[in-house]
Amino acid sequence: MAARALPPGAADSFLPQSRLWERSNAMSQDAGLALVEHLRALFEPPPQALQAAPRGFTWRIGGIEQCVSAEPVRRATGLDIARVSAECELVHGVQGVGVQLGAIARWNAREAGLSSLRWNAETGVVSLRCAVLAHDAEVPAAAASLAHAALLQLGAAAAAQASLAAELGGTQAPLTLARHPDAALLEAWRAYADAGLKPGAWDGAGALQAAAAMQPPPWLRVRVDAAGLHAELPAALEQGPQPGSAPGAGVALLRLIAGQPHPRLGAGLLAVLEPPADAEPVRERAAATAALLNEGESREWSGVDQLGAWCVHPDRGLVFVLFVPALACAPGIAERIAWQMAMRANWSRRFLAQVAQLRSSPGA
Repeated sequence: MAARALPPGAADSFLPQSRLWERSNAMSQDAGLALVEHLRALFEPPPQALQAAPRGFTWRIGGIEQCVSAEPVRRATGLDIARVSAECELVHGVQGVGVQLGAIARWNAREAGLSSLRWNAETGVVSLRCAVLAHDAEVPAAAASLAHAALLQLGAAAAAQASLAAELGGTQAPLTLARHPDAALLEAWRAYADAGLKPGAWDGAGALQAAAAMQPPPWLRVRVDAAGLHAELPAALEQGPQPGSAPGAGVALLRLIAGQPHPRLGAGLLAVLEPPADAEPVRERAAATAALLNEGESREWSGVDQLGAWCVHPDRGLVFVLFVPALACAPGIAERIAWQMAMRANWSRRFLAQVAQLRSSPGA
């Protein structure tokens, strides 16, 4: 059987104006349920490979099961906002010892993309997870982002599961559903790779220049050069020094790079967020802290999409990385990522301050 590059309807299935979106959007005024239905209609799992839930579904393709779930809508900043996730359990029985967390951090750094490799401390399960936020005015764009992330997640999960189980010393996640008769969607990442190799796949330089000029800006300082966009984001604690009051004080560094292709996916936008140095002052704890942050983003309301992952850079230590393939780079993507990275910088600062208190408490 020849592998099809994209789901039925080809690339236009991801576009907000597609008939597929119009059909799913008409079914619900709940933004979360609308995104769930969009993915279900996009992937078209047959009944034997599908298990429905009140606010989501689980489906199987090849040796992977993916759970799509919408949290209850919550009121925030005057809007009804839904968070919808796609997650593939990969490995069970992972204890979270240092060598395992180090392997997870290295994988997240090496395979920068739209999902994070997450270790659940309560269950011992390692999974690939992504999530997006949506409200009524932004559902089409959120549906496109989630579709790209969930589709790429399938291929990454299938490629990594066996090797991760061996490296982490766990067992592959059991399968409960019947097999999808066509596993071609596991190879859909090749369409992104093909698009990323084409000349002029995406005007990255223009996108960065436009982002640098946006008003109001999310940063204290910004510049764009041949290497990309470089910005200083405010990330200070309430009782800490004011952002920029001393070199590096209360400041996170953001880099948006459009000229560094992904090893597998080709051209696209790479985003790297480096928190203030004192956010995690103990370098040996960086892998464990990255795992805590990825888990924290899965459980807490951070106010941003969970696209990308916290990991460890060999030189810079704790960082957050995100790669958006050229095929998924919609207009305004650099601006959206910049604003969300600014929010993530502040959320992570507060989160790590709480972690530091717990670590310093008696008996920790």
